[in-house]
Amino acid sequence: MTERLRNRGLGFSALALTAVSAIFALAGGVLLFQVFYHLAPIRSGWRSNANRLEENELGFRGHAIHYSPDDFVIVLLGDSNVQANACAYDWMPERRLEEHLKRMGRAVKVFSVGANGYGQDQELMAIEEYLGRYRADLVLLWLYPRNDVWNNVFPTSGASARPKPVFWLEGDSLRGPSESWEEPIWSHRFKVVALLQRLWLPRRRDADWIRRLPPAYHPMAEYDGKVDHWMRDKLEQGLLPLENLETEKSHFSLSLVPRSPRTEYGIQLTRRLLHRIDDTVVGHQGKLVLFSQRLNQECGWPLLDGVYDFRGRYYRMSQDQLDASVRELVEGFPFFDTPIEVQPSWVGPADPHLNEHAADAFMKSLAEEILPYVPMGHPLASHLAEDPSLLWNGGGVSP
Repeated sequence: MTERLRNRGLGFSALALTAVSAIFALAGGVLLFQVFYHLAPIRSGWRSNANRLEENELGFRGHAIHYSPDDFVIVLLGDSNVQANACAYDWMPERRLEEHLKRMGRAVKVFSVGANGYGQDQELMAIEEYLGRYRADLVLLWLYPRNDVWNNVFPTSGASARPKPVFWLEGDSLRGPSESWEEPIWSHRFKVVALLQRLWLPRRRDADWIRRLPPAYHPMAEYDGKVDHWMRDKLEQGLLPLENLETEKSHFSLSLVPRSPRTEYGIQLTRRLLHRIDDTVVGHQGKLVLFSQRLNQECGWPLLDGVYDFRGRYYRMSQDQLDASVRELVEGFPFFDTPIEVQPSWVGPADPHLNEHAADAFMKSLAEEILPYVPMGHPLASHLAEDPSLLWNGGGVSP
């Protein structure tokens, strides 16, 4: 009996020693992690993820921002369409638009301001920064309604759940942003806690925000009529894995019938942001024009008229509903619904962005449409007598 107790005591001692050793090892690991590991802070918002050699002075993919007093300066403002990763650096939309306008006798410079995943919220912040340093006579906002609206509604991007500043509506008033652009968030002084935060909090950010939003679309649990299986088939092919129709964080949200209170809210929020961008551009003596590629020509997507099954639910969609939503978005703004002359226009079945040939043709069509906004001479001369400093605007103009 005594021997058994002695063995049990030795067992407890060994267990205690193992536990103490593990605690010290864990504490040592945490200490080493705290001292030696560099953990970059998570920031709200982002710029281009392009190679640094392909970035302009503001950190967006594009050529250096240099122009003369005689140049008519155009800014392409937008998202991944402007960043155009599928296009070679010298065949980006900014370069092709500039080339086509020069062939039409216009003395222009075109620069890119935009990055993958942008909505009008980050576009607003980006154009504010650009206009604080440079001149823009014409800002062309490349609208992509299929994802612009939900990009504005939610406080994270779609695929990676990257956090970003978000605006919101209180009545008819635009409020926000939730934090400054590129402001560090979730940067706890203890790096282990900060690491756990970045693993957990991005997903929670959307869930917490959704409680503030109006109700989303209610799909049908059952449907006895004709069902289009296009979305289900695309999902099985692995082409629509990130679509979230349940929350309307989806490229198809503007097509849903009837339009939900959440989509109504998103359209009004987007319009307020567009007006804020317009006020900013006009306040710097520029002009804002919206444009988009014709939405029924994209990447082989069908005209969405019918009922679709997706993840066990049924969704009624309509091309007319999408068109009506776009018309409401752009009402009151100069807007070009520009056709795409090259087909197929997309990079591939898994990438709906414009390929290089389509982007070139699209920029040629856009150049023809915006000619009334781009004079043969340069309008800056009329402002120089009032403010000669425009010649040197923030170092952006060459003497």
